[in-house]
Amino acid sequence: MGDILGRALRRIAIEWQRREVSAARRALAESAQEARDAEAQADESARLAQVDAMRVRVARAMETHCASMLREAEADLDAMRRDA
Repeated sequence: MGDILGRALRRIAIEWQRREVSAARRALAESAQEARDAEAQADESARLAQVDAMRVRVARAMETHCASMLREAEADLDAMRRDA
C-alpha cells in the first residue's frame, strides 16, 4: 500500500512540476513578446523622432531660403525705385 501511495504521490509531484514548467514557459514567452513589442515601439518612436528632426531641418532651410529671396526682392524693388 505504501509503495502504491508513494508512486501516486510521485506522479502527482511530477504532474505538478510539469504544470509549473508550462506556466513558467508561457510567462517567459509573454515577457519576451512584451520586450519585443516595447523594442518595436521604441524603434518606431526613434524613427518618428528622426522624421520630426528632418521636418525641422527642412523648415529651417526653407525659412532661410525664403528670407534670402525676400532680401533679393526688396533689393530689386529698391533698385527699381531708384531707377524710376
